[in-house]
Amino acid sequence: MAFPFRKVHLVGIGGAGMSAIALSLLAEGVTVTGSDVESSSYTERVRQAGGQVFIGHSPANVGDAEALIVSSAIPKDNTELLEAQKRGLTILHRADALALLMEGKCSVAIAGTHGKSTTTAMIGHILTYLGYSPTVLVGAEVINFGSNCVVGASDWFVTEADESDGSFLKFSPTHIVITNIELDHPDHYADEEAIFKAFVQFAERLNEGGLLIVNADCPRASKLPFRLSQPVWWMSFGIKNEADYQARGIKRLPDGSWIFQVQRRPRLLGEVRLKVPGEHNVANALASLAFCYEVLGVPFSFLAEAISNFQGVKRRFEIIGKVNGITIVDDYAHHPTEIKSLLRTARSVFDGRIWVIFQPHRYSRTAKLWREFGNAFVDADGVWVTEIFAASEQPIEGVSGALIAKAIEENEPSKLVRFEREWDAIVSDLKTFARPNDAVLIVGAGNIYKIAAKLLMALSNAAGEVGGDEGVGR
Repeated sequence: MAFPFRKVHLVGIGGAGMSAIALSLLAEGVTVTGSDVESSSYTERVRQAGGQVFIGHSPANVGDAEALIVSSAIPKDNTELLEAQKRGLTILHRADALALLMEGKCSVAIAGTHGKSTTTAMIGHILTYLGYSPTVLVGAEVINFGSNCVVGASDWFVTEADESDGSFLKFSPTHIVITNIELDHPDHYADEEAIFKAFVQFAERLNEGGLLIVNADCPRASKLPFRLSQPVWWMSFGIKNEADYQARGIKRLPDGSWIFQVQRRPRLLGEVRLKVPGEHNVANALASLAFCYEVLGVPFSFLAEAISNFQGVKRRFEIIGKVNGITIVDDYAHHPTEIKSLLRTARSVFDGRIWVIFQPHRYSRTAKLWREFGNAFVDADGVWVTEIFAASEQPIEGVSGALIAKAIEENEPSKLVRFEREWDAIVSDLKTFARPNDAVLIVGAGNIYKIAAKLLMALSNAAGEVGGDEGVGR
């Protein structure tokens, strides 16, 4: 089905999800304009594809658009939104536009609190590698694609399904993959039961005859098929618990790759080698392989070869650089479970000490989960917590990054923990502490990645200086 509007304007077009929609619309011949507060690689990609991007918001930017596309992050008093309402234009939520793009396609929607970007990218990569020519929309840049979006020539359509604001309930996918279910957006969901109910509703929207893949290692996801009103075709994957698809003999090789055997019920399908590190990526790969093996019907060796060439997603254990033997890693982790997994992976990869710069994301998440963050950093030798990145939220009185620093200190009194608002002070500290074989992890979903350039410069200038111990170490 063709997109019903031929001229659209996207407010916040520089977002990962919004820019991917813009690129998909441009490929369908839709005239696309959009605006954002600053230029980025995403806005430049839209420009190169033929879209017009305005930096800054103004009623005039709406032009002769027939419809306006917005995300939940756009405030109700945005001047372009108000202009569209004044003119009586159709206003679509990002999920509405995505649902229209999915209509009539063989769609695969990947949902979950953690791992959905990587799993979406993996499935998209496998389909692309094997020549299926899918359209793939990811909420981050996929290294293999050099983009967050690939527009294919077939009816295959692979996308993330974002649960953060409940808008994934607008989708009716052909197939669904659910990586896990945890409370990550307390601004929208009251508690764990509320988020679980939303995922049940989402799974109920599966097309008849479509496949549902769930994580047997996640207590909530594993129960989901049994809460549906009607039976569906479903399969499970897992590392720890019994599942239809299981990863056996997981090992990290000296070259940094990970290998494991995939077993489908009693049958051993074969060995898989991954370039991306960590057990969490083994789980993501297992979900992807399970889906592709069931639906595509191709030999498992083809799938194993495809995923062995997957290079990862930007800001997911992305090595930014190495200077004087100190490795700088950037990662998007912003939930306690994600941070624990990240640091376990880092501990398996690096021989030296691990220092973490963590920027909390959203006041509502910090207010709800700050105690859980207390034991998320056990595999770090030292942690610097910055002030909260607000995203679209207003501050909450009494809630700051200091709460998380306090929780870590209470959980591990001997650990080096500092709450520091000034990034330059953090860089100065790490210039003193970090030494060869150490790793510095820049962690968070906000703009903390921007500290990497300062840190690399400072460590480079510190050549020949000896990092201080200050009684900290393993």
